[in-house]
Formats: sequence, C-alpha cells, structure tokens
Amino acid sequence: MSLNFDAHPITDAELSALTRLTALVSLNVSHSDITNDGLSYLKPLKNLQSLSSDYCKVAAAEIKKLLSTALPNLVSFQPE
Repeated sequence: MSLNFDAHPITDAELSALTRLTALVSLNVSHSDITNDGLSYLKPLKNLQSLSSDYCKVAAAEIKKLLSTALPNLVSFQPE
C-alpha cells in the first residue's frame, strides 16, 4: 500500500491517523507541514520501505534515527 500526500498540507497530528496502516510500504509527505516530532507516529509502520519528506521540517538525522530504532525495512528515504 502506498500513500502520496505530496503538496498537501498534512500536519503531525494528521500523520497520527496513519499508525493503524501497518501494511503501508511507501509514504510521500513532501511539501507538507510534517516536523521531526511527527516522525514518531511512523514507528508502528514496520513494513514501511520508502519515505519521502522533501521540503518538510524534517531532518535527515531524525529519519536515520528512526530507521535504526523502529523502521528496519526502510531502504529509501528523502531527505538523505
């Protein structure tokens, strides 16, 4: 399952609604209002393989931290 919210004004609070979508493998939230704090809502998404968050308030270091602690299948992410 893939979701593309590119250029939609999705927020951290709205991202929390995705925690039940455990079959999600690809998520694009580029050009949205997601921040580093919102990344914590992705922890239950163990099948997530691709995350695109270009032009958001998300640091690559925070994505890498999430990768090492909660998202073992994440192989593609932006920003890198």
